[in-house]
Amino acid sequence: MFITPEQAKKLTNKELAADLIYRAQNIVESYIGKTESEIKSGKDKILMGRAVAYQAAYMKDNEDIVYEQMAVTTSGSGTNFQNIDREKDAPWISPMAFLTLKGLSFKKSRSYRTGRIFQYAPWSGWRSE
Repeated sequence: MFITPEQAKKLTNKELAADLIYRAQNIVESYIGKTESEIKSGKDKILMGRAVAYQAAYMKDNEDIVYEQMAVTTSGSGTNFQNIDREKDAPWISPMAFLTLKGLSFKKSRSYRTGRIFQYAPWSGWRSE
């Protein structure tokens, strides 16, 4: 596991059982598409530990938020409606876990800026002398 119950308590100030942390880790791994054995970077492992702790704290009192959600963007009846931000996968992923996971090295852009082929014009004006 990325984080122990003791470390999670220091981070979230909540008593989190090991089995809850395990379930939260599986959800976070499913979200990012990598398992613990596939993550090699030390920084990524620290960020994953934090994300798992935040997810476990989010799930602590009501795991039904994660496991029994409707696949809709708006829910409600009468005049009361709740909009769900699908871009952030709310309410399945904790908002703090979502922000933490944005810092993973393999989630960042892999494109490189190369610039122009010719950095300087080969002549100084439109007339060649």
